[in-house]
Amino acid sequence: MKNPINNEIILKITSRCNLKCTYCHWFKDPMVMNFPKIIPVEIEDCFITRLDEHVRKYTPETITIVMHGGEPLLFGKKRMQNFCRKMRILEKQLGVNIRLSVTTNGILINDEWVKIFKEHDVHVTVSIDGPKIIHDINRLLPNGLGSFEKVEAGIKVLKANGIQFGVLAVANLEIDAEEVISGFVDDLEIKSFDVLIPKLNHDDRDKGLVKSISSFYCQLFNLWYDKYSKEGVNIRICEDIARVLLKKEPRAQTIRGGRMRHISVEADGSLEPLYNLRISGNEQVNTGLNIMNSGLDAVATNPLWSHIKEMAETLPANCLDCIYKDCCRGGFIGSRYSSKNGYDNPTVYCDDYKEIFDNAWSKIQENLIITHVNNVDC
Repeated sequence: MKNPINNEIILKITSRCNLKCTYCHWFKDPMVMNFPKIIPVEIEDCFITRLDEHVRKYTPETITIVMHGGEPLLFGKKRMQNFCRKMRILEKQLGVNIRLSVTTNGILINDEWVKIFKEHDVHVTVSIDGPKIIHDINRLLPNGLGSFEKVEAGIKVLKANGIQFGVLAVANLEIDAEEVISGFVDDLEIKSFDVLIPKLNHDDRDKGLVKSISSFYCQLFNLWYDKYSKEGVNIRICEDIARVLLKKEPRAQTIRGGRMRHISVEADGSLEPLYNLRISGNEQVNTGLNIMNSGLDAVATNPLWSHIKEMAETLPANCLDCIYKDCCRGGFIGSRYSSKNGYDNPTVYCDDYKEIFDNAWSKIQENLIITHVNNVDC
């Protein structure tokens, strides 16, 4: 039986955070404060039951559970240990590969957390915007001070224990891209990371909140392509820009839209579309479904989820004649939203995308080797 949803589920095990990041899209919607601070045990157990039902029904080889927040480590070590143990038991019972992942700001990581990650094979992704001078601009503690030292301490613990981890940054468009890359590579000794585009939509542009991203990402791509890629540095968004221009699938959905099969399970059990669609307001994610009375696949027949999925797979009218329509497919669905037209818009960064693709293609085509083979009878 064909699985109507993606085999990656975002599980919001917490809804609060121990940072006050200035750009956070989660707390942009005040409705999130109505969720339980930590997922209740009965919701956690119901999720495991629903996951069991889902795997038995659709028999996927692998399913990924991304533990998210807020800050997911506020879940606590004992709760995390118990949850991961339950998941590994379920994995053996069902004969399915369950990939457990956690996305954290890193400031709570210590040796005890690392022991849990190792014991249950939990993949770790840390959010850090670069070296202190960049990171502390936006990623603040509740008292208004920068959080860099605490995040750096957590990263050092991961490294000391041999934990391979992913790294996510959010682009600060006022910072020179060279500072970002050299900060990661030289100062933090991190050679694989992503630099995310700020999650904003057309309503945000009307409020004057959207800034041009083309200068930053053109510089980022050029530095990576000309220098850092040759030194073994992997910047996911730069790789994805190159991949879509060469008609390959991107690793993430940052640059190219066209898919919307994810679901998020909130701390109260609510079943929602991809959680960061909340940048457009609670009405864009509120399906009215809850795992206490619905299976994980119930979203597939939900009008809201189905509508967003359809729009994500439909090229906006303004994109039909664009030479880069197959590269971005309208862009990330969340960045396409406006109160006036819903999702029937290109990404709010449309003009920037064109400049970014123009720039990247001018680099890539210098190194293309086109081979023509004549049909010759042997």
